[in-house]
Amino acid sequence: MSLQKRALAALSGVLMVFLVALGGIPAAQASDGTPDGTRVTSASDDGQGLRAAAAARSAGSDAGTLANPGVSPAPENTFSNRTYSQAINLVNTCPSGRFCTYQQQDNGQYRVYDFYRCTDYQLSNWFDSRMAKNNQTGGVTVRLLGSNGQQVDTVTAGQYKAVNWNPVWTIRLCG
Repeated sequence: MSLQKRALAALSGVLMVFLVALGGIPAAQASDGTPDGTRVTSASDDGQGLRAAAAARSAGSDAGTLANPGVSPAPENTFSNRTYSQAINLVNTCPSGRFCTYQQQDNGQYRVYDFYRCTDYQLSNWFDSRMAKNNQTGGVTVRLLGSNGQQVDTVTAGQYKAVNWNPVWTIRLCG
């Protein structure tokens, strides 16, 4: 998508956020595009399009820029500014006892996350389908939760799989 179209989509998304916030239209009726290509077409999309529009707005002056992904509390290790192949390699070689995945940064590079502590990790600006590996021991399943705490996916012990991060707001490491 061209920068001009992305900027127009971002502007539409920002306007939609304001209209919804002011009560001008219900979220279920919003249908304008957002910078990452998602659309808010019903309340069942977990507000992903609105979250993407808010992320684009917070990214700065270039509305087409990605916002950096965030995690709270911070994971034990992060590896920033990696190429795609480096990110995939780091996830593939996830250390024993860890859960690993990656997200794209605002500069087009990738950040790899290495989770260890048994806690809930709150996510911001996590999008798209990315590979994840659950290399935890003891048969622990990682639970991926939506905006209302509902389980939207799992990654079982020893599993390496693609995860759609669009509906995920929380990683529950020790399910």
